[in-house]
Amino acid sequence: MEKKKILSAVSVVLIALSCCGCGKTQSVSSGGEPPIQSAVNSATAAEDRIFPGVEKLTLDYRTVMSPVIYGRTLYMSVSEERTPREDCDTRHIVSYNIDTGKTEYLYESAYDSAYIQQISCDGKWLVWVDQEIGGAACDICVMNLESGEIKKIDNMQPEAPAFMIPKLQNERVYWIKEEHYSERDNKISGSVYEYDCVTKKKRKIASLNYIDFYNISLSVGNGKAIWSETVNDKGTLFLYDIKSQKTEKYVTGFKYACAPLYTDGYAIFQGQNTFDNGFEQPNRNYWYNIKTGETTEVKALDSVMIAASDNFLATSCGTVIYYYKRDGEKLTLLEPYTAVRGDCKFSENDIFINAREDENKTIVYINNLKDFATK
Repeated sequence: MEKKKILSAVSVVLIALSCCGCGKTQSVSSGGEPPIQSAVNSATAAEDRIFPGVEKLTLDYRTVMSPVIYGRTLYMSVSEERTPREDCDTRHIVSYNIDTGKTEYLYESAYDSAYIQQISCDGKWLVWVDQEIGGAACDICVMNLESGEIKKIDNMQPEAPAFMIPKLQNERVYWIKEEHYSERDNKISGSVYEYDCVTKKKRKIASLNYIDFYNISLSVGNGKAIWSETVNDKGTLFLYDIKSQKTEKYVTGFKYACAPLYTDGYAIFQGQNTFDNGFEQPNRNYWYNIKTGETTEVKALDSVMIAASDNFLATSCGTVIYYYKRDGEKLTLLEPYTAVRGDCKFSENDIFINAREDENKTIVYINNLKDFATK
């Protein structure tokens, strides 16, 4: 596989991972039957059914990317372009007060045309990626919401131009950076970084010998950061404790432990043994019990795992999102589903945000999963 093919795969995965959760992180049991996922026709107006726990906002922007909520303030990147175009330039970050409708412009991209995405917020700090459209420029930025100070903490490495996906946890930012491409091995290597928003110090916490589609992004939750790498043909999970600054590794029974998430003593990942122009099908998700080292297939989830918070999981099947309440390895399917996926992620307090374009406006759904009913 040529270098350009690797980079193309990484470009695709960024779009997919823009729907991955990074907020505070992640009756059907792990051995139960999967829900009937063909009952939803996404061509219907099901996305406009408003259930208890769902707030619907219509915003006067052609495109909204990476919306997150803290308190009653929505943070998002927006495009005010009113005519159809292939590349919607989401070059502004705005804050939007849900109760009053007050909008404040916080940042404008440094580039003539840009996708601003991967936004995270914890009430004190705002983190995002400022990526040039059609170019090789890509920056990670952090804003102090109290002072308004903005600091660029990293940018793309020309030797291995790919995307960085930062995650915010405990006033620190974590990301994987691709740094070197080997033509001889046709592999990209890189590092895992940590940035302390308070002290403004950045440091490398791990090295990765092989970065590809399955491990381009890490995840955070419960005071931990988690990532994976195939080491000696064994899919290995790396769990970093933010307080102690120690990393533990856990070897799985698969060659690839793809896109791991961490939630309250468990890692959940997609286990695969082949990787040749895509993984084997169907998608198979697994619990890894950090305490016991046991791996259990999550048979209830034969769809794609996209996000996790402390108490809930979100999965995608086609254009439909399903939500589950989690108690250890036990999952309970919730009502309602979301019929249009769009750009989606968990925010604070188990609130799941997703958005979809509607002509020249955008519909944003704020789903408070604590108010959802069990199915």
